[in-house]
Parts: sequence; C-alpha cells; structure tokens
Amino acid sequence: MPQALDLHAIPLELIVTLLIGAGLCFFGYRFKKIAFAIIWFVIGYFAVKLYLPNIAPDPFWQTILQIAAGALLSLIGLSIEKLAVGATAFAIVFSMVMQHFGPANDWVLPAIAVAIGVVAGVVAVSIMKPAVIVYTAIYGANLLATGVVGLLPSEVSSQFPSLVYILLGAIAVGGIVYQFKNTKNIE
Repeated sequence: MPQALDLHAIPLELIVTLLIGAGLCFFGYRFKKIAFAIIWFVIGYFAVKLYLPNIAPDPFWQTILQIAAGALLSLIGLSIEKLAVGATAFAIVFSMVMQHFGPANDWVLPAIAVAIGVVAGVVAVSIMKPAVIVYTAIYGANLLATGVVGLLPSEVSSQFPSLVYILLGAIAVGGIVYQFKNTKNIE
C-alpha cells in the first residue's frame, strides 16, 4: 500500500520553489518586473548553492550567502527592461540546457548552452511580450515539474525517467495559453 505524503517532511525550500514556479508560469507577464526579480533571485540563490557549496563552512552562513547572491542578482530584474528580458532569456535557456542535458564534462555543452542562450536573448528582446510570456511560463513550469517529481518516491521517478519532461511540457503549454489569454489588453 502506498504511503501518504507527509506534508511536514517537505522542505520549505521546495514549497517556496513550487509557489514561485506557479506564479511565474501563470502570471509571469502580468507581474514581469517582479517575475524578473524572482527569476534572478532563484538563479543567484541556486548558483551559489550548486556551484559554490563550500564557500562558507557553516550552513547558516551558506544560506545567508545564497540569499545575498539571489538578492544581488534580482536587482538586474528591477533595472533596464530590455537588458532584463535578454539576460533573463539567456539565463533561463542556459540553465535549462545545463540542467537537462548535463553534466558538462568538457567545454562542449556549456558552449552550446551559451550559444542557444544568446540566440534566445536576442529573440526575446526583439519580440518582448511573447518572449516574456513564453520564457516565464517555461521557467515556472520547469520549477514546478522538477519540484513535483522531487516529491514522488524514488521508485516512481526511476520507473518514469521522462516524467519531468512530460510534466514540464504540459505545465508550460498551460501557462503559455493562460498568460496569452489573460494579458491581451496589457502592454
């Protein structure tokens, strides 16, 4: 008999990630300034957590550094809009390529991720509204899909390795459709 999900065992970080993912996926364009700040906060937070895990020996200070990096990078989201759109598109595409096609053992995957990210950034700046809708929906869906799969028992996620991609696609399409329908009159 399957065990019931213990809500007390879910880490606070995962709950916040799921809430941020839902907000970005379905309301990213409506709250684009806030969305850019949130996306950049998440990028800064997880960049320090993943790439500089031992910068501070004490877990408390490591968490403080993660929050500080997130806050510092979120200032980009509150600054120049075209820079924020281009940089956000680049960061989203780069991080998703590295997350889903990594790990990078050599320079090839990061180089491909940078190239695809630059193209995505240029396209995003040239078509602002649709790009913001699509990128925020995809990034929010990515946070939701990986968070939901993380909640599942390892037996389930190992039996269905492409479940994260199925969820990501379905949630992203739902978020894109929802945002386009609900932002018709917003410039």
